Amino acid sequence: MISEQKQIRTLLEERILQFKAWSDTSPKATGNLTVRKFPCQVELLDFRTSKERQPSGQAKLRVILSNKRQLWSAEMTMSFFTRTVRKPGYEDLKPGIYFHTFPPSGKPELIKSFKIIMNTPGAYEPADFNEWFHYWIQRVLKDPCIKSLFANKQLISENEIDAELFGQ
Repeated sequence: MISEQKQIRTLLEERILQFKAWSDTSPKATGNLTVRKFPCQVELLDFRTSKERQPSGQAKLRVILSNKRQLWSAEMTMSFFTRTVRKPGYEDLKPGIYFHTFPPSGKPELIKSFKIIMNTPGAYEPADFNEWFHYWIQRVLKDPCIKSLFANKQLISENEIDAELFGQ
C-alpha cells in the first residue's frame, strides 16, 4: 500500500512535468473563468522547475479581469512543492499547491494554499491537464482570500468598450 504522502508526491511530480510540457507549447490565456461574477482570464507568463533538493515548479500568471467598465490585471504565482519546504521567516510549506501575489514590498504574500489534495474533489481526477489547471485556477479565484490579489491589481484600460468586449 502506497502512503498518502507518496501518492501526493507522485501526483505533484507528474503535474509538474505536464505543466512544463504544456508551458512549452506557449498556451493561450485560460478563459471562461469568473472572479466575483465578473469574467476573467489567466495568462501564463513563465514556468520554472527545480530539482535542487526536490522536484518543484512555479508558474508566474497574469489575471486579467473586467468589471464591465474597466480592465484590470494582477500577477500571481502558482507553486508546486512535492515535499515540505522550510524557509526562514515563513511557515513550513507542506506538499501541495500554493498561490502567492507580490505586493509593492516585494515579499510574496500567500493568497491560498491547498496542502492535502488527494482528499479534494477534482484535485487529481482530470486526466487532461487543461481541465486540472482550470479547476485549480477557478478554485483559488472563488476563494475569499483572493482579496489580497485585488489589493495589487493595476488598471489596464478605462475604455468601457474594451471592458465589455473582454471575455466574449
